[in-house]
Amino acid sequence: MKCVSRATDVLLIVLLLGRWGVTPSLATPTSIGETLKKQTRVIHPVGIDTVSLKLLQGLTESVVPPSKTSLTLRQGQLAVGRMAGSAKRISAGPDRQGWTLPYRILGVGKDGHDLDLQPLIEVDGGGFRPGGGGAVVRAFFATVFMAVEDSLNPTESHALEPPIRMLVTAEVDELFPRNVEFRRTNEFVEVKLRVISPRDPVRMRFVPSFDPNGSEIELAVLRGGLKISVSPQSIQGFGLETASITVRASGLPEPRGALVTLSTDRGTPGGTSLELNESGLATTTLRSITTGVATLSAEAEGAAGGTATAIFVMPWLFLGASLLGGAAGALVRWGKNRGKGGKRRGLGFDVGIGVVAGVIVAVAYAIGINLLDVRPAATAGEALVFVLAAFGGLFGIPERA
Repeated sequence: MKCVSRATDVLLIVLLLGRWGVTPSLATPTSIGETLKKQTRVIHPVGIDTVSLKLLQGLTESVVPPSKTSLTLRQGQLAVGRMAGSAKRISAGPDRQGWTLPYRILGVGKDGHDLDLQPLIEVDGGGFRPGGGGAVVRAFFATVFMAVEDSLNPTESHALEPPIRMLVTAEVDELFPRNVEFRRTNEFVEVKLRVISPRDPVRMRFVPSFDPNGSEIELAVLRGGLKISVSPQSIQGFGLETASITVRASGLPEPRGALVTLSTDRGTPGGTSLELNESGLATTTLRSITTGVATLSAEAEGAAGGTATAIFVMPWLFLGASLLGGAAGALVRWGKNRGKGGKRRGLGFDVGIGVVAGVIVAVAYAIGINLLDVRPAATAGEALVFVLAAFGGLFGIPERA
């Protein structure tokens, strides 16, 4: 009778649960064991500094004895520790720098997934880049992305309990947020940095709650740069020729209107304060003096300076052409005077006067003074020098009022 009564009671309970919309499930010892197995994990902290191994549970931390060779974790518990070495560089893409921090985090997720985590750092754009208003670089900016990457499930995001907390510091003027909290795996947190006068590189430090020593990385400062082009690089010395100088800026946010200071240890530049156009270009000239190698330098705020060289060579071709031209002109004049029966002077005297006049006319034209009433189509070259010198030898130096 007691068995019948108990069976009736069980049947009545089942009927009531069904009426309330509850489906009863009778758990077998096997299914209970599998559920408990999913909620626990036995780990062997290989590669982790056992002296720094800690157990996180909620807001509490406890040190795991170094003698422990294995540890059983339940849901809501994380084993954290530092690995040997420092942050390691990884390939994060063409426009990103990446690091993995030397920490390993092991646990069991709320949904029963095993967790094998390591903090990942990615720097957008490769480091600090200049920014500001207009042509003036007012500060340098960087964006850093942080996540705890799950090597077992890299494409999925799972809840992280307890969360991983880190303090972020850097040699900058502004940084936000400083306190970073990771509540899910494989999800990035964005950190913004700003610095007015950065040192290169800028050190950035990450301090997890379980490791007061923290770990550091270095961020590059991409200041942009200036490049100087000299065309032609080799010109005749003693002020006889000029070279075209082009300054090109790269990496500036808004180059238009930015001022470039140009200097040289030899020669005379057409301008020492150049203004960049919207394409980041500025041009001027460089006139030679004496002979030798000239070193040019360009500087601008927020950009790495640039240098280039120009070579001033001995103007042998110029001198030869002017001497030959002056002599040729003098010979023509001497012959004309002789044919007309005019006053005869020695050939050597006329040639000497013609050579001097030819050289003066050619050199004057080279530095921008046109002593003859001619407008040649050519602007440079030995042929032009020869003809000008010949005209000087033939007609002499015109008198100026």
